[in-house]
Amino acid sequence: KVRGTFITELFVKAKATQGSRSVRIEFTPNKKPYWPVVYYETGKARTLRADEPPFAVDDVSASVSESSRSGQQVLEVRTAAWKIEATARM
Repeated sequence: KVRGTFITELFVKAKATQGSRSVRIEFTPNKKPYWPVVYYETGKARTLRADEPPFAVDDVSASVSESSRSGQQVLEVRTAAWKIEATARM
């Protein structure tokens, strides 16, 4: 969702190439829970945190780190063909 000249929310749906499973990731750093949430299988959810290992389903993975310079959250989503990074400045 884009508001003005910057993005305030990020929604990603990634489908694994190995099988038919998919994951949905929601990242709204200006609203609780402040951390990205991964939805997988049938409604299960997991909050991603910087101090935890990446979440993975087949060839789709998602992880969070903190920028060493600013302490901002950086969400990274990887698939077999893509790598997407989103940095929260809020």
